[in-house]
Amino acid sequence: MLADGHVLIGEKRAAPRAVIHLRIRVDRVTGGRRGQRERVAVFVAVGERRRDQIGGLRTGPSAGRWTKLRQRRREGAKLRHVLRLRAVQRADRLDHRHFMSVLLGDVESRQGEGENDQDDRDDDQQLHEGKTRASASRETLASAPLLFVHHCYIMTRGGRQACKPSANCADRNVIMAESMTLHRVSCVIALTAILLRAQTATPDQRSFSRELLRQLVEINTTDSTGNVTEAAEAMAARFKAAGFPEEDIRVLGAAPRKGNLVVRFHGTGGCRPVLFNSHLDVVEAKREDWSVDPFHFTEKDGWFYGRGTSDDKDGDAALVADFIRLKQEGFQPKRDLILALTADEETGGPYNGVDWLLKEHRDLIDAEYCINEDAGGGVLKDGKRLNYQVQAAEKTYLTFTFTTTNPGGHSSLPVKKNAIYELAEGLDRLRNFSFPIHLNDVTRSYFERLSHIESGQVSKDLAAVAEGHPAKDVVARVAANAYYNAMMHTTCVPTMLSGGHAENALPQRAVATVNCRLVPGDSEDYVQHTLQTVVAGPGVAIVAPSHALPSPFSPVNGPVVKAIEKVANEMWPGVPVLPVMETGATDGRAMRAAGIPTWGAMGVFEDPSDIRAHGRDERIRPEVFDDHVEFVYRLIKALGDECPDR
Repeated sequence: MLADGHVLIGEKRAAPRAVIHLRIRVDRVTGGRRGQRERVAVFVAVGERRRDQIGGLRTGPSAGRWTKLRQRRREGAKLRHVLRLRAVQRADRLDHRHFMSVLLGDVESRQGEGENDQDDRDDDQQLHEGKTRASASRETLASAPLLFVHHCYIMTRGGRQACKPSANCADRNVIMAESMTLHRVSCVIALTAILLRAQTATPDQRSFSRELLRQLVEINTTDSTGNVTEAAEAMAARFKAAGFPEEDIRVLGAAPRKGNLVVRFHGTGGCRPVLFNSHLDVVEAKREDWSVDPFHFTEKDGWFYGRGTSDDKDGDAALVADFIRLKQEGFQPKRDLILALTADEETGGPYNGVDWLLKEHRDLIDAEYCINEDAGGGVLKDGKRLNYQVQAAEKTYLTFTFTTTNPGGHSSLPVKKNAIYELAEGLDRLRNFSFPIHLNDVTRSYFERLSHIESGQVSKDLAAVAEGHPAKDVVARVAANAYYNAMMHTTCVPTMLSGGHAENALPQRAVATVNCRLVPGDSEDYVQHTLQTVVAGPGVAIVAPSHALPSPFSPVNGPVVKAIEKVANEMWPGVPVLPVMETGATDGRAMRAAGIPTWGAMGVFEDPSDIRAHGRDERIRPEVFDDHVEFVYRLIKALGDECPDR
């Protein structure tokens, strides 16, 4: 905090991804025969932002100029001038070694107190030359982060102005006004443990990850006509080209077209491995349904289009790009890192890659825990990031058939006892029934944290649900939101109907398919018994054609979740992080069922009103994909560099 109460924080609307505070002390000669000296304290907050985010920075008409903020005279104190340098209109790509030269104009420390006007002119020339050198270096310093001065405060002990606006401010790329004369620079860094050079991807690395996404999208990996093995082999070739040993790259699967890729990045062995999983297969897509070819990677109107761009070939590309990047950087993890890109997540069945690997080759993917790149991620609304969600649990998928039978007869002689009527009555009872609320650590924490984000009655209702035993009116209000309702308890809903054998005959049989999603802890037997006795009645036979796979929830506290939260906070400061239970299903359920705790942690923010996964014209923003790759990179490095207990 400055002496007059100013706090060194950025404006909320343009908060940098990582803020670095510097304090620079400058001795400035103000003229005269002996050269009167006054001390200038420069407080600078430097932020790192992506180039594609700079456009949204509001700088106002005074961008690049010094603006007087406040003059305050305190009792017994001299007049202080507080000047503020607004954020530059356009950030430049600068190497950290050149940052100080640009900020201070390469003005060297000078000894003595008798500098004259010629020294002032020399310093101005040095300032100009410093900025020119930095400008000439920008193209060769593409690997550096985007840096910009977010706030700059100037304080003087005397009443003199520390600097003046340049006569010509046309060059908005400069950091400081050219007319500012600095003579002695000392005490440059006032804070310790400052991260000036952030680990951000270079343009070449971003191009590489985008090329991987293009390659994957253009390999058809649908169940009907696609070939997952082709995609697995294509990524295996990338790893071989990057120098991974062939014995650490395996392509294997339950069927010729259902290959899985498993890659091991060896560490020092200090802890058990961590597994990173994503699936290579995609759902069907018909060309006639799309505005573009679903299996051609198309960049249009600021989007990447193609089947799998958001589910889940973006996750595949991110993992491959980041494993290779870490290898090229010489990263030595403290534990083995395992990559598994698998088949048939979308269709399940005997060729599901995770199930098959767990049963047939557990040793290849056995790990202390798993990070699933097909779950979690952020929520957008009107372009604003609302929250980031860490998936720590999944509901279990279970389908029942409701069947009614009857002797039938001629349709000209109808009777009250009708198979379709009886089935309809059972389904109507299902419509009016709700399973009891059954929260776990994940959902309880979700509702509790969400209550602090929401406001008004919604906030109170969510808090009441989290506390337990909410009133009926509270449950009714919360359940009106389909997502909140699904999070609170097990749900069952009819999805398919069939009945009768001829249009002129009374039905002898009617069948409904009822799909249930069980919260962790609700067993298959409990759900079936409840449906039979409470919902369907004795005239409806209920059968489960297949069995549920019980899947426990993963812990919501501990170093793994904290590491995810830390990376998310670095990437998107101020965005709340929530644990969440997946209302659908991913391969994470099989991992948890096999005793491998799993957390879903994608780096993608999506607007719930425009989620196109499994639908027509699936797409992702290029900058969102880039953020996803960067998030995964930082997370892999954070988890690989430590050996936390869960």
